[in-house]
Amino acid sequence: MAEVNGKNNMIEIMLEDASRQMKFYQTKEKSLIEERDSLLVTVNRLQQTLQEQCDLRVETERLKSEMASLKQHNEGAAEDGKAELQRLISEMRAEGERHQRELETVRQQSRREAEDTRREGLHQLEAKDAEVKSLLEKRDLDLGELKKRLKDQERERQSELLKLQMEKLQFFQEEKNKEIAVLRQRIKALEENQRVSVFRDSRLKKRKI
Repeated sequence: MAEVNGKNNMIEIMLEDASRQMKFYQTKEKSLIEERDSLLVTVNRLQQTLQEQCDLRVETERLKSEMASLKQHNEGAAEDGKAELQRLISEMRAEGERHQRELETVRQQSRREAEDTRREGLHQLEAKDAEVKSLLEKRDLDLGELKKRLKDQERERQSELLKLQMEKLQFFQEEKNKEIAVLRQRIKALEENQRVSVFRDSRLKKRKI
């Protein structure tokens, strides 16, 4: 009778151990399933991040194309400015030649007139020369300022486009790094759980032996 009771107790102990082990594996399985689902969510997010980076590359190419178009436009404007400058130079040369002819005519007339009239004529000629010189200097300054504004506008637009591009790239890189860090932590935790599970399994086997 005592032997039967001992065997029954042994069977009950084995059943309890088996039940605990089954619960342990069920809990472990549930944990692994949850971890797998979490990893799937992370992978989906990473795929979304990669897609966003692809979209960003497309946007970057579009911005480069716009920058190239803007540069071409500015170059065209610069060429137009050069053409306008040449036109103004030609006009100023013609104006200068015309004034020179006028000056020569006035000089010839001055020689035939009295000294007072000649002096007045020379005074008028000097005033005319100063006016022409002032006009030429003003046009040169205006053209120089126009060139400077065009260059400054081109630099500012290119700087803004590059700054926007770098901010987008930095934002997506930071998001990607955060996702990767979270994934690494979860993988590390999963590996730690697996090591603990192996250690517990080993202890259970030793206990059974």
